[in-house]
Amino acid sequence: MIERTPKYYQLAISLREQIASGQLDEGCQLPPEESISKELQLSRGTVRKAIDLLLQEGLITRHQGRGTFITPPPHQS
Repeated sequence: MIERTPKYYQLAISLREQIASGQLDEGCQLPPEESISKELQLSRGTVRKAIDLLLQEGLITRHQGRGTFITPPPHQS
């Protein structure tokens, strides 16, 4: 049996890699969910699920009325 990785998880991995590599800088605003879904030809629900996963991981933050932003890494003492 072939196991498939869900599309939302593939998107979350891609965004996580872009954050880790610096392609998406800390404080950078992500495009709106609708824009991402149109560009990648994914449903908005799929995009939202990927973003929710990154929110849970603390990689991004959502500010109502402003957008979704890359979270700065925690400072080490």
